[in-house]
Amino acid sequence: MLHPNLRRLLPFAAFLFFACIAVIVWENQNKHRRELILRHTETSAEQIRIRIEGFMKARMASLEILARRWVERRPSDFSYQRFNQFAKTLYVLYPGFTEINWIDPEGIAQWVFPEQDSKTLKRRIAFQHSDSQYYDALKKVEKEIKRTVTPCIELFQGGLGFNTFRPLIYNSKIQGYLNGVFQIKLIMDTCLTKNIQKDFWVRIYEDGRLVYMNGKMNDITHWENRQAEFRTISFPGKIWHLDLEPRAALYTPGGIRNFLLPAFGLAVAAVLALLLHLLFQRMEMHRVARDRALMEVNNRKQAEDALLESEKRFRNLVENALTGILIIQDDRIVYFNPEQERLFGPIRGFQKLTDINKNIHPDDIEKIKQFSQSITSGEVRCMETDIRFYPSNKLDRTSDIRWVHCMTTLIEYQGREAMLFNMMDITRTKELEHLLRIRDKMTSLGRVAAGIAHEIRNPLSGINIYLNTLAKIYNRGDSPEKIKGIINQIQSASNKIESIIRRVMDFSKPNKPKFILTDINRPIKEAVSLSSGSLRKRGIEIKNIPDENLPQCLVDYQLMEQVFLNLITNAAESMKNTDGEKKIEIASSLEKTNIIISVSDSGPGVPEAITDKVFDPFYTTKETSTGIGLSLCHRIVTDHGGSLTLSKSKLGGAKFEIEIPVKKGAQHR
Repeated sequence: MLHPNLRRLLPFAAFLFFACIAVIVWENQNKHRRELILRHTETSAEQIRIRIEGFMKARMASLEILARRWVERRPSDFSYQRFNQFAKTLYVLYPGFTEINWIDPEGIAQWVFPEQDSKTLKRRIAFQHSDSQYYDALKKVEKEIKRTVTPCIELFQGGLGFNTFRPLIYNSKIQGYLNGVFQIKLIMDTCLTKNIQKDFWVRIYEDGRLVYMNGKMNDITHWENRQAEFRTISFPGKIWHLDLEPRAALYTPGGIRNFLLPAFGLAVAAVLALLLHLLFQRMEMHRVARDRALMEVNNRKQAEDALLESEKRFRNLVENALTGILIIQDDRIVYFNPEQERLFGPIRGFQKLTDINKNIHPDDIEKIKQFSQSITSGEVRCMETDIRFYPSNKLDRTSDIRWVHCMTTLIEYQGREAMLFNMMDITRTKELEHLLRIRDKMTSLGRVAAGIAHEIRNPLSGINIYLNTLAKIYNRGDSPEKIKGIINQIQSASNKIESIIRRVMDFSKPNKPKFILTDINRPIKEAVSLSSGSLRKRGIEIKNIPDENLPQCLVDYQLMEQVFLNLITNAAESMKNTDGEKKIEIASSLEKTNIIISVSDSGPGVPEAITDKVFDPFYTTKETSTGIGLSLCHRIVTDHGGSLTLSKSKLGGAKFEIEIPVKKGAQHR
């Protein structure tokens, strides 16, 4: 047990102990604060130097650029409008200018910006300035033919500032001077932040002369060992000296020595109260952290339960999916669902993707390899294709081949990259497509056969009639001239049958195009020339509108001429029973990389109901036509890598448009 007197001294001793600690802490804080203020002063002085140098260099450079653009312009433009345009841009985007002037070679200010604030400066002669340094600078720049900056002078508006002169030299003659006027206060107001203005005294000296200060001299108080920083500021034509000193609000000399002892006791009490508060706060933080940890454990448990339930539902969904699902990782099968096994047969013994490839149709193996390489290389993340395969339990029965639509996606499986295969059985669909193709072929074959039979029936019936007539003439013993006439009719009908068969053979087995580099306008002109005589007799006007700047393209000259002749003949036939003006118009043009040739007529046009059938073989609405011409044209244009389309003409009739790629023919050589 302590003596009572000692217990009485304990509070006082504790007070002295904490007071000493407080004094030491405050002294250290004062020392630290002085160091911080010194660093702040150094940093601020460097910041002011950099800002002013950068600020003025940018503005000097802007005047240099403006001067160069004036004299480099051919011819140069020293008009008021051009000056006003550039001066306004500099004035708005580069604050710091008091005014911008253009001074003629005689030293007279001709143009002033802004004019409303500097009207008295216009027409003023340089040597009339109150400060002779202005005129001296102008004479110096005239003598040395380079940019000159005046020392700090009294500006027209009052206050300290300076002028910069840049001669405008065109054809080795001075056309005038570009004069930028800067006011130091405006420059410093732009470069100094509010914090620097509030915390520091800023003084700028030029050649030992004070040119700027952000306060009155009687407001400045100095003390021994003051914390001040000095910097040299230099930019084109100027060297300034910066004196930066903290204000009393930022740094008070003397520090803690002026405080009384009770203040230290209060500080100690405040520190003790703060420590107690921090202790209780830390205890509360531990309690909150404990509750939060318990809550997170509970939430995590609930999340794990939800994840297990979700995984269970997802597994049920995948296991009962109607599409086969297969996952390949590192070229090994890591998962497959029952539908996938139903499609491929038993695959549990398969270990690698190459094992499954044994069941793939030989024609599709290479496609599968390229398919997998594109996915694994990262070129694409998802691809689709159709493949054929043999079920593994029916490998020897080629009649059981199956089709599947396969979609492959690059996924992440158990933290590593894998390929997900989704497969759907489309065997029935492919069989139906095959049946439809067979039906379409049989329909087309029937249409062709009917067309051939229809075309041959008429001349063949004529031959039979002529033969019966010939037998009767022979029995009657008529003159040989009649017999000769009948034989000529039979020969004409036979030639017609031969012509029909030849055109059918041309359509079914056309000649392979012989591509040569040709101006497409040449076969057009040739076709127009060949048909113009017969068209003129029918009263049909044909007009050719070629584009003479078309590039040459690879085409078969004879085949393309045949196409144009067929289209012209078809257009003429359509206007056979048309009243009024009859016109055919052929035009060629270039659109991007395709040549467009259009054949338009003023005939009745093609009914909309049959536009889809005009290119079918043996389909015709004319009594004397075989219906092969347009089909043959369509085949030739398609062999050239182009297209032939039908639309309504601006002349009122039909318009056939041929589109041929300029470079397509090179792919067919």
